[in-house]
Amino acid sequence: MSTVTPIDVDQSIREITEDEVEHYRAHGWAKLEGLMTPALAGELLERAKARMGERADAEMPDDRPGLLNPHLEALWRNWQNPAEEDDFFRSVSQSRPMGRLASRVLRRRDVRWWADGILCKLPAADGGARTPWHQDFPYLSHDRIGLLNVWVALVDMPPERGTMRFLNGSHRLGPMGRVIHRTDGQDLVDLYLWVADEHEISEPLHLKPGDATIHDWMTVHMAPDNGTSEPRWAYTDSLFPAETLFTGAQQRRTDGLGLTINEPFDHPRFPVLPV
Repeated sequence: MSTVTPIDVDQSIREITEDEVEHYRAHGWAKLEGLMTPALAGELLERAKARMGERADAEMPDDRPGLLNPHLEALWRNWQNPAEEDDFFRSVSQSRPMGRLASRVLRRRDVRWWADGILCKLPAADGGARTPWHQDFPYLSHDRIGLLNVWVALVDMPPERGTMRFLNGSHRLGPMGRVIHRTDGQDLVDLYLWVADEHEISEPLHLKPGDATIHDWMTVHMAPDNGTSEPRWAYTDSLFPAETLFTGAQQRRTDGLGLTINEPFDHPRFPVLPV
């Protein structure tokens, strides 16, 4: 990569504030302005483009056989778990600042790393599509709530580039089922009309490189079309309470690892992070 001065990851990710923690607990999501420095966001973007192409047009392996469908390729182009290929991504995703952030949100509990990823939403004119209203949790093999997603903007993202929207307080609903894979065009709000009536939608967000949102994997969220001419590049990092137990449910991150049902995720793939 072209970075001249090595980036100190621990000094490039700030602490979460108490106000942000309170907003997250009340609404199921929060905006964290300047979570990462622009330099760190820029390095992640450079590495993503080197792997995926300037407009995410490089061929990428698909490790999701039987789970998703071709429709989802229009929602985002992705590099799944770059931390398992790239030491710099690993140093970010499993860093002490990320561990501290998740631990603070989860009331000072120990946390494990779950996964990271690069998501590139292409302009609608280039085949990109709206991400439907959904929850992330129903696709997991975890026995409890608490998984947290950190979603970092790597480019300037005005609302028209497709920044996420959330239904405030929807993290308290419980799992509403698997909808992200549907091919009939219906999403969670179509299936449960009362959810949008009872939960206010968050305001449109403008994110700058290094700004982030965090959300609970139970929070109902979506992303509009990318109505601009440039791709929307984001980095995600997911962490969960260390005491979480494995249910045995089929899940691409856990299949074949030999995890024990009703025991914690004790495997090198899911390290407990320093806090």
